[in-house]
Parts: sequence; structure tokens; C-alpha cells
Amino acid sequence: MIKKSILLILYFVLPVSLFSYELNFNKKFSKKVSADVISSFINITVEDKEEDNINEKIEVFNTFIEENTNIIKKNGNFSLTPKYKYYNKKQEFVGYIGSLRYGLESKDAISINGFINELISMKNKFNSTKIKVNISSVSWNISQKLYDDSLDDLRLDAITWIKFYATNLSKQCVVKKIDVNYIGNNIMRKSMGRTLMTNYAEVAPIQGEKQISINPRYTLECK
Repeated sequence: MIKKSILLILYFVLPVSLFSYELNFNKKFSKKVSADVISSFINITVEDKEEDNINEKIEVFNTFIEENTNIIKKNGNFSLTPKYKYYNKKQEFVGYIGSLRYGLESKDAISINGFINELISMKNKFNSTKIKVNISSVSWNISQKLYDDSLDDLRLDAITWIKFYATNLSKQCVVKKIDVNYIGNNIMRKSMGRTLMTNYAEVAPIQGEKQISINPRYTLECK
């Protein structure tokens, strides 16, 4: 009888915090958003024996690109390198290769296709096999603003969900910690690049969707 009384006294003396516990878990939140930016890279090459002839043709293309207001141009670059051929183990200078490179970006496929159509038409007017237009890595992407806004929406969903979840548990639980900055995997649809040299083609791929996810970590204190 004496031992039972001592155990009962200890039960009431122990702090309540000893009977609480932490609940830790993750939950994934995802949303699909339509890609809103189409991007590509172009590379225009001109071969000629005379450096001035290359510069003249490159300038025509560069002026057209710079004056186009429907396309965002990024990282324009021009390079000129000598070209050689080898005959009987001897190196022979045969001319130069001029290369004009740009990154392109637009909000719609019509603008990209129209721009490339005009670019190839310009190339065809020269009627020369020494001029080539290469279009590569055409793909739909998520702009930084849309990506950030989507993450903010997911974080808000994560906070709203845990508050509702905690209040509806059979145990008395409070939210002790939320780490909403853990980002899950994102999957984006892309198209393959291609090379266009003479004829116009619809180069823009079908607009796809990207899944944006977060996997917040929750800590609840329950009694």
C-alpha cells in the first residue's frame, strides 16, 4: 500500500511536458503551370575568303535581329576564325568563318516562328551555300516570376493545411515548426533542337506544363 501511494504522488508531481511528444513528418504539395516563355538559340555562319564580305553579310543579319521588337535578344556574340584545309600534309589557308550567336526569348510561339521565317527568308535571298542558319534548343520554359509566384502559392497552401490538420487531430497538438522552403523535383517538357538552312518550318514545340513542388517539413507538439 505504501509503494502505491508513492507512485501516485510521483505521477502528479512530474511536469506535464514529460507526457508530450513531437510529431515530425513531410507532406508534398504540387501544382502544374503552363510554360509561359519559349526560348531558343540561333547561330548564323558565313564563310568567305574575304573578311570584309563576311562582316558585310553578318551586319545585315545583326541589324535585322537587333531591330526586331517582338523577340527578346540575349547574349549576342560574334566571332571570326580562319579556316584551313590540309593537302599532302600541308596546311593551306582557304578563308574565314564568321559566326553570329544569339539567345532568343518570347511569350508566344507565333513571334518565334515569324522571326525565324523572316531570318531564313533573308538567308535564302543571298542564294549561297556559304551562309547557314542554325536554330537549336527550342523549348518552353517557366519564367522566373511565374516560378516564384507558384512557390509562394504552394507555401501558403502548406501553412493553411497544417493549421487545419493540427486543430482536427484527436490529440491536442500545436504547430511548433514549419520548414516550407524545401523544394521537390520539377519536371519540364522540352523539345529537341533542329537545324534549318533553307525552308521555313514551324519550329516551336507544343506548349507544355511544368510541375512545381515543395515538400515542407512539419513539427507538431502534442499532449
